[in-house]
Amino acid sequence: MDYSLIGTVAIPGLSLIVSVSTAYYFLRDRRHARYQMESAYIENLLAWHKEVTFCLMRLEKLPAKRANAAEDLCVLSALIEQGRFFFPNVPSNQNHGADKPLAYRGYRNLVLEMLVAIYQEYRSGSTDREINEKYRKSFTSAVFSIVDPVSRISELSQITAKKLNAGQSIRDYVNAEWR
Repeated sequence: MDYSLIGTVAIPGLSLIVSVSTAYYFLRDRRHARYQMESAYIENLLAWHKEVTFCLMRLEKLPAKRANAAEDLCVLSALIEQGRFFFPNVPSNQNHGADKPLAYRGYRNLVLEMLVAIYQEYRSGSTDREINEKYRKSFTSAVFSIVDPVSRISELSQITAKKLNAGQSIRDYVNAEWR
């Protein structure tokens, strides 16, 4: 048996196979880890969105002249402050707010600007519920665009090898023939 053939062909070939399979599993695992990190961020963002939405709905649907309306405004103000971590201020070329603390320099992010506008409306006592509803829906749409559930469901379907979204409407689902 020619040992030089084993040393020059078989061992490098085996090393190549091991290297390629290791690289494949590393990249697959890295994709999964990235998805987990994104999921943790999205989970925190959605938890914050839920709190903001509940607060906005209380302000929008319940009477303005009630005992805990001021408490809801305090909660909304605190949620806006928390939102600065998800939506930091946009830096300004003109050094807008350079004299302010770090989190307040630049221009307020559009998402938080909507919440601040709602807060100021309710605080002043002159509330236009239709405009605030539009701001609330725009706020939800902005968070929706970041979360991008359609792409996330597709990516999750690929990772889990399960079809999670059939792309059906409620009418399609109800009218489907059951087998």
